[in-house]
Amino acid sequence: MIIVMKKIIPVILFILFSLNAYAGGGFKKSGFFYMNENNGRIKYSKEFEVELPKDKIILIWNHGQEYTDKKSKDCVWYDEMVNLTALIKDHKVLGKEMLLYVFCSDHLQGDSYKKNWEEKKKLIPYKGKTKMDKRVEAIVKLTDDFASLGVPRNQIFLMGNSCGAWANLLIMSQFSEKVAGGIEFMPACYGWVTKNGIEKQTGYVPGFMPLRQKGINIIKNAKKLPVLVFTNPDDIFEGKTSYWLKEIEELQFIETPSKEKKGYFINKKKCMVIGNDWKDPLRSRKYPGHTIWSADCFQFYNSFILEYIEKRIKYGNN
Repeated sequence: MIIVMKKIIPVILFILFSLNAYAGGGFKKSGFFYMNENNGRIKYSKEFEVELPKDKIILIWNHGQEYTDKKSKDCVWYDEMVNLTALIKDHKVLGKEMLLYVFCSDHLQGDSYKKNWEEKKKLIPYKGKTKMDKRVEAIVKLTDDFASLGVPRNQIFLMGNSCGAWANLLIMSQFSEKVAGGIEFMPACYGWVTKNGIEKQTGYVPGFMPLRQKGINIIKNAKKLPVLVFTNPDDIFEGKTSYWLKEIEELQFIETPSKEKKGYFINKKKCMVIGNDWKDPLRSRKYPGHTIWSADCFQFYNSFILEYIEKRIKYGNN
């Protein structure tokens, strides 16, 4: 009986882990993510290698973070990867296969997070490098690493959500020669800054706003920014306060629909998220406007994303 149980228990644990991972478990390692063609589950490979690099398109995914300047607990959630892995599984661009590389920077933290981020009553000038500064440096280095493998830079794209999207905008505005372009979902990184569409810091420390403004100034100073950006007016982290992005030359700004009486809809399709096989409505999420990009309805925009990638590879900055 003991021998039988020893054989059964590992099997049970494997099944439970697999179900949890698919339904929304966390992951903390960098690597390539893809969807298994046989069972639809998301798989992961840590090997940093690219076969036939000139025939590949690299999508570098930069995740959000739960705390602006400290280390994070998780890198990505598996349910966030469903739409992205389905996109690369079902489509090629110009005959080239797309690879999704998730870059975990959860281990990074700012030099002054203890002094600045624990002070909630007064503003303290930041000393040293912030976590965002370090994320930008690490992502830029990663693009160089892919280029050293032989991947053409006009086939490397930065994708991300929230703080990851914000980091990508900073990179594209300062080091645009490093990559072909960026596809960004709900860029934001400094807490709840909107209330009824009005810029207003709520619930966070004073040090956030100067760093946010510093980032905005850097991004605005870009002569042109050929990036595809998705936002939502219900996003409490930026939402309507992100409209300044519309002023930047060559930036494509797409505002996804706000909530209706019966929930969120895109192109008449109700937005559902992974809970149990796409059965949970998006409005059940804590921040639906910020996470609509992970709902099944968001696949409507796949054609926009694919068209953008193709044009950037073909024409670049010409």
